[in-house]
Amino acid sequence: MISGEKIKASLAVALFVIISLGSVYLASHRQTVRENRETFVKSEKAVWEWRGATSVARADLLALSKSGFTTVYLGTGKLVDLAESKESTTEYYSNLESYILEARTLGINVQAVFGGPKWAEPDYSYLPNYCLKLVLAYNKAHPSAQFTGIQYDIEVYNLSDFATRKSGIMQAYFVLLTDIVARMNDVSDARELELGVLVPYWFDTDTDKVARIMSEYSKSYVVIMAYRNEADGGDGSIAKLEGEMDRLVSSQNQAPKVLIALEVADVQPAKITFFGLGLDKLSEASVKIIEAYGDNPHFAGLAIDHAEGLLEMEK
Repeated sequence: MISGEKIKASLAVALFVIISLGSVYLASHRQTVRENRETFVKSEKAVWEWRGATSVARADLLALSKSGFTTVYLGTGKLVDLAESKESTTEYYSNLESYILEARTLGINVQAVFGGPKWAEPDYSYLPNYCLKLVLAYNKAHPSAQFTGIQYDIEVYNLSDFATRKSGIMQAYFVLLTDIVARMNDVSDARELELGVLVPYWFDTDTDKVARIMSEYSKSYVVIMAYRNEADGGDGSIAKLEGEMDRLVSSQNQAPKVLIALEVADVQPAKITFFGLGLDKLSEASVKIIEAYGDNPHFAGLAIDHAEGLLEMEK
C-alpha cells in the first residue's frame, strides 16, 4: 500500500512538471508572437488610406512607418469630383502636398487610387485616362511631393447585373486594362509611375488574363484580395491563392509583381476580416503567407485594408 506521504510527493512532482511544461509553452508562445510581429513589421507592406489626405490621416503616418509600411494607397476620388465640377483644387492640392511630404520624410511612397464598378462601361471608360492626366498635372506642379504610382480599383463584379452579364463585362474590363497599359507606355511622364490593379482571389484564370495584360508594363503590380482571417486550411488565404501564384511563375513573365491583400475593417462575413481578432492573429497569418509565397519571384509583399482599422488593432 502506498503511503500518503508518497502520494503527496508524487502529486507535487506531477504538478511541478505540469507547471514547468506550461511555463515552457507560454515562453515559446510569447517568443513566437514576438517573432511573428517582427517579421510582420519587416515585411514589405502597403496599406489603403480611405480617409484621404486629412490632417488625421497625416498624423497616423508615423505609426504606419513604425509598423514597417512603405507604401500608402491613398483614396483620391475627390480629385476627379473637383476637376469635373470645375471647383477649386487649391485646398485639396495643398492637403495632398502636405500629406505626401510627410510620408516621404518617413520613407513612405504614396500612390493615387481611383476606380468604380462602372468604369469598364462605355460611359465611364474615359475616366482612367482622365485620372492619369490629373495625377501627372499634380506631380508636375508639386515636384517635391509627387505620387509614385496610380492604382485602379475597378471592381466590376460589384455591378448589380454582373452574374448575368459576366462574359461581356469581363471582356470590357480586359479591353479597358489593355488601354490603360498602352497609355502608360505611350506617355513619357507616366512611365515613371507604378501601375496597379486589384482582383479578388476567385477571379482564378481571369487573374491570369489580367496578369498577362499588366505584364506589358514594366512597373506593374496586381493586388490579389485573399480576404480570409485564416492562412491555413482549405478555406484559408494560402489555398485560395495557390493556383494563381503557381501559374504566374509558369508564365515566365517578369511583371507584374503581386501583393496579397488582407482585410481588417469591420465588414461581413466575419471570416474575411481580422477585425476584432487582434494584431497577433494578423501577424501570424501574414507570416504564414510570407513563408508560403516568399520564394515566388512575383511575390512583393502584403497590402492591408485599411489604415484606420489597422491602427485600431495596434492600440
